[in-house]
Amino acid sequence: MKGCRFVRSLAAGVFLSIFVFSCSFANTQESEYISKNGISLKSIETYEVRGKIILSGLSQSNSIKILAVKDKKKCWFDANIENNRFEQEIWLTEGKGIYTIAIMLQLDDNRYKYGPELKIQNTEEVNKFLVPARDIDSSNKEIITLASEITKDKVTDTDKAKAIYEWVSNNIEYDYVKYENHLRGDFNNKYGSINTLETRTGVCYDYATLTAALGRAVGLQTKVIEGEGKLGGMQGLHAWNEIYITELNKWISIDTTFRATTGENFFDSIDFDGSHEKRIEY
Repeated sequence: MKGCRFVRSLAAGVFLSIFVFSCSFANTQESEYISKNGISLKSIETYEVRGKIILSGLSQSNSIKILAVKDKKKCWFDANIENNRFEQEIWLTEGKGIYTIAIMLQLDDNRYKYGPELKIQNTEEVNKFLVPARDIDSSNKEIITLASEITKDKVTDTDKAKAIYEWVSNNIEYDYVKYENHLRGDFNNKYGSINTLETRTGVCYDYATLTAALGRAVGLQTKVIEGEGKLGGMQGLHAWNEIYITELNKWISIDTTFRATTGENFFDSIDFDGSHEKRIEY
């Protein structure tokens, strides 16, 4: 559906119980905070990490983001700030190797100023479809509790995926106000799994990120898909999900937005590809 124009740089990967965060330090020596442009980042001079890193620091501004760069690929993360302090978990889903991590001060929607940065070496491969990512908050306690409750009596991946699909479709209302904002070119709205769960409303991107967060929280490999959707006489940018079903050894497509707005079946339906054209996944 129209109104879902988003580029989400990062899709991230392993269920939290698979990898335990650890750091091995070469010549371990904790340094002072690295400070630049009103942001102070706590850092270690030389170290390796396995799969993820937890960043912490101080900021005079509430508008900062985290930029992770590996082999020229840039991935953005939102930083949660409380009382001028931030602590953020970053999963390194672009494979092993050297990452540059920078804290960015947001000046407006499209302009940023560089704060402190550091380099790290990731030594662990990560399944990006099983771990938290931007707007896919699968490590959030409320998300984990809800996902466990939804799937508590389910044994197979198919049953778990179907339960999550039904819950999101039946409990989230489509946000037509946000949709109208998009038509006017206004994308300055709140998005993602946490906001969708709290407000119980959203557009297609919100449905898809909440579905992905719930799926990953119970160990289901879950993708967010962006592409083009067709519904009746409407056609435009859209978001939905793919979930890996272990017992079937395949990915299936589901669309909680179309299910919620039409009442029709969009859970691995035969004609799913006829109304969806996939472009990117994360």
